[in-house]
Amino acid sequence: MSKFRRIAGLVLCLVVVTMVVAGCRREGPSDLPVLAAGCHHSLAVAADGTVWAWGWNECGQLGDGTTADRWTPVQAQGMADVVAIAGGAFHTIALRRDGTVWAWGYNYLGQLGDKTTTDRLTPVQVKGIADVVAIAGGAFHTIALRRDGTVWTWGYNEWGQLGDGTTTDRSTPVQVQGMSDVVAIAGGDWHTVTLRRNGSVWAWGRNDFGQLGDGTTTDRSTPVQVQGMADVVAIAAGAGHTIALRLDRTVWAWGWNGEGQLGDGTTTDRSTPVQARGMADVVAIAGGGGHTIALRRDGTVWAWGRNYEGQLGDGTTTDRSTPVQLQGMANVVAIAGGDWHTIALRRDGTVWAWGWNKYGQLGDRTMPDRPSPVQVQGMADMVAIAGGGQYHTIALRGDGTVWAWGYNSDGQLGDGTTTNRSTPVQVQGMADVAAIAGGAFHTIALRRDGTAWVWGENYYGELGDGTTTDRWTPVRVQGMADVVAIAGRREHTLALRRDGTVWAWGENGDGELGDGTTTDHSTPVQAQGLADVVAIADGGLHTIALRRDGTVWAWGNNGNGQLGDGTTTDRSTPGEVEGLTDVVAIACGCWHTIALRRDGTVWAWGWNKKGQLGDGTTTDRSTPVQVQGLPDMGP
Repeated sequence: MSKFRRIAGLVLCLVVVTMVVAGCRREGPSDLPVLAAGCHHSLAVAADGTVWAWGWNECGQLGDGTTADRWTPVQAQGMADVVAIAGGAFHTIALRRDGTVWAWGYNYLGQLGDKTTTDRLTPVQVKGIADVVAIAGGAFHTIALRRDGTVWTWGYNEWGQLGDGTTTDRSTPVQVQGMSDVVAIAGGDWHTVTLRRNGSVWAWGRNDFGQLGDGTTTDRSTPVQVQGMADVVAIAAGAGHTIALRLDRTVWAWGWNGEGQLGDGTTTDRSTPVQARGMADVVAIAGGGGHTIALRRDGTVWAWGRNYEGQLGDGTTTDRSTPVQLQGMANVVAIAGGDWHTIALRRDGTVWAWGWNKYGQLGDRTMPDRPSPVQVQGMADMVAIAGGGQYHTIALRGDGTVWAWGYNSDGQLGDGTTTNRSTPVQVQGMADVAAIAGGAFHTIALRRDGTAWVWGENYYGELGDGTTTDRWTPVRVQGMADVVAIAGRREHTLALRRDGTVWAWGENGDGELGDGTTTDHSTPVQAQGLADVVAIADGGLHTIALRRDGTVWAWGNNGNGQLGDGTTTDRSTPGEVEGLTDVVAIACGCWHTIALRRDGTVWAWGWNKKGQLGDGTTTDRSTPVQVQGLPDMGP
């Protein structure tokens, strides 16, 4: 119970729990992602039906098999063909096209619905429910809408938020009493809301702020009708308030209003609906912990309520009791991050950033941290972005030039100085670049002619120019031609040549260069005995290669079995990963490795203290084990 008490106080920051586009029902992935969020984590469903998450991960709510916080998106293990996503306070729920529901993260109160109260770091299927068409998350409870119009709930039930006439927690779904012909659902922290086909709204659970909208502040363990709400086409819920979108495109809200989140120009709580001022022609709504968001038909986004962290996006941290317009975030096509900041590339070629900004790595000509996106100055027609391993940012323009900003202690910005930059500077002498990557304090570029170029820190020879002298402008890696892929994570650099050979240079204390020694090298050395390679991955202290025949080879640090050869002995030359064939993709964590086989199964090995191998244990593995419980990941 201590863990629950410790985190329960954080629940008021529960962000988007459902977003319904008026007049539309999503039947599957489209060209646009589906977004949602929990208390401190964010979620997206990509167009291919995979789930991506980032943010706080103490309970495994990101679904990537770890409890490590993530500052950039990571893919939830094994989630494919997903059509909807929702976030509870510290758990995540996904709906697959086949009508099954999957969940992961915090489970102390049974909110994952798998008949246990065990936290899950990877998705598990909710027991005993099928043919689901919509999902939503409360703080510690979960809601599902079936195709027959019935509503089912599970998890925490202290205030009756499960709607089954009791206050008993449930670890498997129970049916909400008297609810039929429902077309939409939403979850607040401690209350639940439904929209029926006739346009009426019903709610149950906690009601201390009037969030049930029945004119009282009495908790309800069975549904009550919201007063005066008709012709509603969409609903959403915040921590302690509820929002409705009517057929006439006006927005109405009720419940907690201490931050102005009802949008009526006051901070007075309301137990019956009030209209948000000045909001017309709205097509979608969403609720944050203490704020509300609306999307208008003209593509503008508006928000109101709490703004202490800048979540309204209006350039201030002033709470708003009437709607203000969000400053321009849409059409993002790529995202990347350094250790403490995030970067987004929009379809229009502009770059946006937010987060820690001590060294100017957000590129907006300032040093203050930013809790909402700011546009990187002077960046247009960009086609790729990368986060340096520590505190710098790199971007590639459509004309093949490279630009960088942020921390520059070792010349990693490539502008001929060691001066930190809060706006982008062009990397000197770099043209016709096709790919970029960032090491800890150095930067790598692959030119279209197949040559590799590097700049920045060179203490271990990671620049590959035959010296250990830092370079403030790009130098060509010696002897490297016909390169098709580059990688860098810490203080060494990797290159894959068109002939299928792998070359590396820089730090080699664990044998990560693969040349049979543990001697650092300031010029490229070939990984011994390895040919016909089609992909490479860098774990920082170990290296992985995928050969055309579907076998995986590894070398370097092996203290946790991450080389997959049945030992924990470091290797300075490539060795084949045991028992693994027909592999089509590889990836590295710092201390573990992952592979996808052609049959759609996922295998992992190495460090497993946080359950990151997904085999149901926390035991390190020196040979591959299959990730458990994943749906088909194959083509």
